[in-house]
Amino acid sequence: MRVIRNGGRVLLQTTPPAWAIDTGYTKGDHVNQSGVNYYCKRSHISLSIDQPGIGASWQIYWYALEQDIVEIPTPYADIDVMSLQYVQSADVITIVHSNYPPMELKRYAHDRWVLDQINFGPSISSPTGVTATGGAGIISYNYVVTAISSDTGEESLPSASVNGLEDGLVISWSAVAGAESYNIYKEKNGVYGYIGNAIGTSFTDEKIIPSLDDTPPVSKLPFSSPGDYPSVVTYHQQRLVFANTNNNPQKIWFSQVANFHNFNTSRPQKAGDAITISVDAAQVNAVRGLVSINTLLVLTSGAEHSITSGDRAFTIDNIQVKPQSYRGSSPLRPIVIGNIVLHTQAFGTAVRTLGYRLDVDGYAGSDISITAKHIFTGYDWVDSGRAEEPYNIVWYVRNDGILVGLTFIQEQEVIAWHKHTTNGSFKSVAVVPENGEDAVYVVVERNIGPGEGPVKYIERLHSREFSRIEDAFFVDSGLTYSGAPVTTLTGLDHLEGETVSILADGNVHPQKVVSGGSITLDYAASTVHVGLPYQANIVTLEPPVQEVQGRWKRASEVIVGVLNTRGLKVGSENGELSEVKQRSSEPWGSPTAMKTGYFRLFIEPDTEYGSLQVVQDEPLPTTVLSIIPSYEVED
Repeated sequence: MRVIRNGGRVLLQTTPPAWAIDTGYTKGDHVNQSGVNYYCKRSHISLSIDQPGIGASWQIYWYALEQDIVEIPTPYADIDVMSLQYVQSADVITIVHSNYPPMELKRYAHDRWVLDQINFGPSISSPTGVTATGGAGIISYNYVVTAISSDTGEESLPSASVNGLEDGLVISWSAVAGAESYNIYKEKNGVYGYIGNAIGTSFTDEKIIPSLDDTPPVSKLPFSSPGDYPSVVTYHQQRLVFANTNNNPQKIWFSQVANFHNFNTSRPQKAGDAITISVDAAQVNAVRGLVSINTLLVLTSGAEHSITSGDRAFTIDNIQVKPQSYRGSSPLRPIVIGNIVLHTQAFGTAVRTLGYRLDVDGYAGSDISITAKHIFTGYDWVDSGRAEEPYNIVWYVRNDGILVGLTFIQEQEVIAWHKHTTNGSFKSVAVVPENGEDAVYVVVERNIGPGEGPVKYIERLHSREFSRIEDAFFVDSGLTYSGAPVTTLTGLDHLEGETVSILADGNVHPQKVVSGGSITLDYAASTVHVGLPYQANIVTLEPPVQEVQGRWKRASEVIVGVLNTRGLKVGSENGELSEVKQRSSEPWGSPTAMKTGYFRLFIEPDTEYGSLQVVQDEPLPTTVLSIIPSYEVED
């Protein structure tokens, strides 16, 4: 696993210390040995046989890095990576998959990451060294002791039992690290009941009657073996929630309140204990998604359910599971926008909303892909991400390598689908906040250069926030040079043999072919963007005027409203394109300025059904605000 941050790979911040014999190392440490950097995979005290590159057992403890690139080993096979589900809490990411035990990825610094299997159970140890001394009477009882954590209030599992006569019996135990107090339980009729709490390490029983409504925790380890690994995870009401194992696809497990790794219970169950429920239905519908909003929404393969507790605490006594709809969901992670959930339908044939509606007093939604079925029919969806700022776009990756965008603004009832292609195939998408906006990262598989096989690149959509035309970046897989004026640009090995588009100091430069990882410009420039060309198209529908439907219409002119735009072409769908002439009063030698406003164009006559197209085929910015055509209709 490597780390990408602010558009680049994270590197080691400092040179690791030299590896040394008889030194204690912790998982996540870095060392340098013979000029190679290593990552510590397992905490240990080093011995000479473990020396990197010398002893055979060093690979148990050390993982060699490529130069100073931060990297950690993971257990995941590449075929399973796209099926991982995860949830994040601050610097901890919980990762699940049905083929692997639940893991936690922790960030201690930008260059220090640790991936560990979760150890389920209380964070505090059970008391040991428990003894029973003194006491009188003729009836003996069994006793156990638990420790209470001073940090979290979590209760340990009970100690081994001891036996003694109850009248004046003194129960003692060894102190437990991190304990603020201890609970003592006495057995009655085979059940241990609470008899008191001690601050110290001893307690005296003066014939105290045990409370059988308050019993010690019972160990629960639901994810301890293959077949029982969960594949869905989220947080809800201060609990970590897992769902869908191969053995129990309908079951949901809630941790103890605020004790995310503790799934222990009591008999009878306490309010803060772990909870296990099953989403029962007429069919075995596997849980595919969990969304925590006002309630917990459970998306299954055949239906959608809500889990609520009303206005009361979220406990086993208050939980209500109610079906909301019967559409079904695919395994693709749902997207939450405000209080609306977007989820793909079971077979990927639609994207639906799911939100609370007062008129039905429940959760309902609609198919927001119905106006763009050509984008969905016959395809599956492999990844998604939400970029709220600045354009409110949800990104989906299709199984044929197409990147599909959904501009979704619920308040304005804006729902617009758009397809994005490139010289290659999109494989994955991720969105993270960077520099005041949501940065969109993609994995793109490209065939670059003669005789080369496919290569996967991690690329980032460039920001569209700029004020100078010189900073407009509208190429694919591109790089930027900024500095003293030059004519030769190097470092383009990833585009070897490709014809590239160039914007040099705000001017469209003739295309070049990359050779030897470089190109030579026709003139010197100080700000240059170089990358693969692409073409952006808008094609309008036939005018929805009832009395002229099915009749030929000839668009004679069109008014186009634009914002900060250059280099636009407009025409009928099957006719010639007319260029928007923009240069006016710019000084000689300076680039044409971006324009905002309306342009009237007389376009080449073409007899058809009135569809128009707007095209941008140069590395220039375009924002179209409106298209207003004038038509001549046949008699």
